[in-house]
Amino acid sequence: SYHSGTDVTLQLSPEVEAQVPLVPGALYREKIEINPLKISTALTVSAELRYHTDEGDQLGRGPLPPRVDTETKYFATLVLSNTTGQAENVTVSAILAPGVEWGDKTSVTFGNDVTYNPANRKVSWSAALLPAQTSVGISFALAFTPTSEMIGKTIPALQNITVSGTDVFTKLPLSTSART
Repeated sequence: SYHSGTDVTLQLSPEVEAQVPLVPGALYREKIEINPLKISTALTVSAELRYHTDEGDQLGRGPLPPRVDTETKYFATLVLSNTTGQAENVTVSAILAPGVEWGDKTSVTFGNDVTYNPANRKVSWSAALLPAQTSVGISFALAFTPTSEMIGKTIPALQNITVSGTDVFTKLPLSTSART
């Protein structure tokens, strides 16, 4: 069953009170009614690269730590989380960093499967509707073969991790990004 969420609004009813200097004891009071403001849901994304699960099961293949000119495979996981309301037409994308190649396995906990476009090295995932209070795990295998120039350097696995969608309640665009 879908979580329809909670449509959050902010209702402000300010009151203004002032004394009138030329009229002793006179008090001016005004209550202002403002139309309720719709509050959008929030999408967040985090990324991690794993060789083992938290339980110690091996996900990756190849030498760990990596060795020059030898391939090591990891699993990248993007965790997308939604808060109070539903989001529609949600997409997540990332670009494989130089030196990182697409693996042969994918896994998602919700929505469409992960796709990879070798022409622009873009990894993509989408869902027509993302329920409120939902987290999605988007996982895929990546292969990394270090060169001697990479020794002692931190090499990113993914670049330009972005999320976009539309809030169902407010109809406003939603977007966020993450770094690895």
